[in-house]
Amino acid sequence: MFKKRFTKLFNLVSIILILQFNNSCSSIDKNDAVVEQRIEQRIVRLNEYITSIDFSLELIETSLKEGEIKNKVKDLKKIEAYGHITAMMAYEKYNEAVQIPKQELEAMLTGGDVSKLSSVVKTKEENQTILTTRLQERKELMQSEIETLQEIRQIGLAEYVARDMVSIPAGSFTMGSEFHETGMPVHKVTIKQFYLSKYEITEMLWYLVMGNPRSVVHEDYHDFALYYCSDCPIDVISWQHAKLFIEAINQMTNSDYRLPTEAEWEYACRSGGKEQEYCGGDDLETLGWFSKNYGNKDKTDPMLERFHAFPVGLKQPNSLGLYDMSGNVAEWVEDCWHANYQDAPTDGNAWAKENCQERVFRGGAYIFPDSYNSSSYREYGAKPNSTIFGFRLAKHK
Repeated sequence: MFKKRFTKLFNLVSIILILQFNNSCSSIDKNDAVVEQRIEQRIVRLNEYITSIDFSLELIETSLKEGEIKNKVKDLKKIEAYGHITAMMAYEKYNEAVQIPKQELEAMLTGGDVSKLSSVVKTKEENQTILTTRLQERKELMQSEIETLQEIRQIGLAEYVARDMVSIPAGSFTMGSEFHETGMPVHKVTIKQFYLSKYEITEMLWYLVMGNPRSVVHEDYHDFALYYCSDCPIDVISWQHAKLFIEAINQMTNSDYRLPTEAEWEYACRSGGKEQEYCGGDDLETLGWFSKNYGNKDKTDPMLERFHAFPVGLKQPNSLGLYDMSGNVAEWVEDCWHANYQDAPTDGNAWAKENCQERVFRGGAYIFPDSYNSSSYREYGAKPNSTIFGFRLAKHK
């Protein structure tokens, strides 16, 4: 009797486990299909922009007259306006062949001042060279992204994300700083081994997971056509948006990604808790983008006027292999904001509190001065108010 009951119970449990496994697989398969669809849509769109850029380069090369430009544009209505606006902008300023509304010209400069164009660069030939170079660079970036998207098709999104997770060894360190009131009291913290993403979450990865090319906060400002940088970190992101991304990517990859805790972040920033002024050393110029080295400082290229982050991984990493921990975009962590470290956890866990309205962000940003990009500087926010807020992923063993 007992044997029969045990057999029935065993069979019932087996059926439940099989159903759960099948549901899990179905969910993963469905998400794979979603990612595949987004990859295909993005490749199609990138190819359209590449065609549009080729058209712009043709206009610059052949010096077409106004009527011929209009005919060309009419023939290529299906392609979005990116390349056409670019080419017309070139002719408005270089050949005076067409009249383009100033608003469109300003949009193409992505935050720059259109009045600077004529005074910054002196001759038509120089202008054409600069514009041609910038368009070719964007074309190459788009072609590179297509190659990356095709690679993700082959290896899968889960493998693509997992391979950039860096193992952070366990250890203890002295957290905080006597130079910042918010970093006191300095205290010893013990960190368990965990993983942290090598780079800040990029625009391309955001799109594949969330389905929109830029932040859901400022879609009007971050037009894909006018602001293309797939390797730039996603920005204008609230802490809540970061959590939504993590929920979505965990469902897609059947994983358990999360935000790092503040203690984990500082420990990893300082290359495993070393005494370092910035994340990886004492020379911020080589480690990160900040107020002294971002943008078009020498004013030689009007197309480089920028008020946004840089592509990830251009500066030197710290000794753990983590990039852009100082500067570029500020990074959300899991913790609630506390004005100082009095009674802070010493086990590396996130510091919570009831009715938490403000979350901690670390790492400074490209618009901040050097002291705000230090390894110990901490700040807080509730909602993003500029293009400086991003994040990176963490994970337990």
